[in-house]
Parts: sequence; structure tokens; C-alpha cells
Amino acid sequence: MKWTSKQLVTMAMFIALSALMSFIKIPGPVGSIAMDSTPAFLGALLFGPVFGGIVGFFGHVASAATAGFQLGLPTHLVIAFMMFLTLYLVGLLKDKLHAFVVLAIGVAINGVGAPLALVPLQLLPMAVATGIIPLLTTVSFANAILGYSLYLALRTNPVVKRIYEA
Repeated sequence: MKWTSKQLVTMAMFIALSALMSFIKIPGPVGSIAMDSTPAFLGALLFGPVFGGIVGFFGHVASAATAGFQLGLPTHLVIAFMMFLTLYLVGLLKDKLHAFVVLAIGVAINGVGAPLALVPLQLLPMAVATGIIPLLTTVSFANAILGYSLYLALRTNPVVKRIYEA
């Protein structure tokens, strides 16, 4: 895939916005959970799976960095990769399924699947994984709904359409 400079600058702005939103934190049983994936949901819906996945990856890294990588860098890199996959899937399915189904899949993977996937990798104990699921799912839902709301407002904007014209 060849990216134009306009697309790369747009992606950098979404990553920067994600980094800024990583400072909006909701305290939880293990550190905090941030609003950093809103731009990734928006990016996946507006510009596609790779765009959303990259923003999701770097958004999580920024969020983890602002919290001091409380779970350790290797764990946060695995979580960032899972964020990439989650947002990639959201961008991939957005035209194939109803928007709410796509968002529900993204929220389920991020809120339930991701913490449980860390257990067999021995990166998170089961008690911690199950303990963060309610808050992580709630915050993921808030990120997804906010990203989708912004998508509805921006999808027909001529400036947004020009970003991905050939």
C-alpha cells in the first residue's frame, strides 16, 4: 500500500489526537483505562482498517506511556497489537455488517477478548483480567460510540473525502 503525504499527515494527526485523549483516564482496578481509542474507531470507519489499526496501536502505546507502562512494556506491546487487530477488523467489517454489530464486535474484542487473551500468554492473572472486563468494556463502548458519532458527522464532509482521493 502506498500512502500519500496527505494520508500520512492525517494519520499522524489522528495518532496525536489519540495521544491527547490518552490523558482522559477512568480509574480502574489495575491502573486506568483511557479514551485513546476514539480516534482509532473514527479512523477505521472513515479511512479503513489499516489506518484505524495503526492509530489504535500507537494510541495504546501513548496511553500506556502516560501511565508509566504499569503492566510492563512487553504486555503493553501485545495489547497494542490487539488494538491494531480490533480496529483493523472494525474497518474491514464496516461496509459488510450493520454499524452497531461492527461496534459491538470491536467492543467485545477489546473489552472481553483482549484481557482474557493475556491470561494464557501469562501476561495477566485471570483474577485481574476478569476484574477489568466491566470497566474496560464500558470505556471501550464509550470510545466506539464517540468515534461512530464523529464518523456520522464527518463522513460526508468534502475535506474528509479529498484525503483519500487518488
